[in-house]
Amino acid sequence: MSEDKSQDKLYPKNSEEVKHDGWYKYGVMFLYLEMAIAIGVNIFALVSTLTGN
Repeated sequence: MSEDKSQDKLYPKNSEEVKHDGWYKYGVMFLYLEMAIAIGVNIFALVSTLTGN
């Protein structure tokens, strides 16, 4: 079967083919910050529930 060349752009065969814009690292940092906040809120809720506060 013949493969569509546009699929190569969407799904590169290795990570070296992927080019990110300059803002990409800030987006990744923002996502990690959001994950850390979510974990902190979950820990706070768990501790509050278990201590009865």
